Amino acid sequence: MFALSAVSSLSLSVWSEYTFFGMTWFDFLDYVTANLMLPIVAILICVYVGHIIPKSFLEKEMTNNGSMKSLILPTLIFLIRYVSPLLVAAVLLNKFFEFV
Repeated sequence: MFALSAVSSLSLSVWSEYTFFGMTWFDFLDYVTANLMLPIVAILICVYVGHIIPKSFLEKEMTNNGSMKSLILPTLIFLIRYVSPLLVAAVLLNKFFEFV
């Protein structure tokens, strides 16, 4: 971790002439983190919440342990399972092909 942070720090000053895919090391790590890793993690979270976590857990979370009625729960589960991963994948592909 220290080595990566030192290289990132040096890429802003002394090593600024060294580039990686046309970017300094700091810019490359910033781009990969913000435009590639963030959407990948968002897709994994959607898959985990939509398909692995029990539906009863989501129902308890959305209804405050059953004390409130949630009318949007089936719609929300559908959006988390199917729509959100597709939209985030579209953003990921857009950013990936922008990079390449």
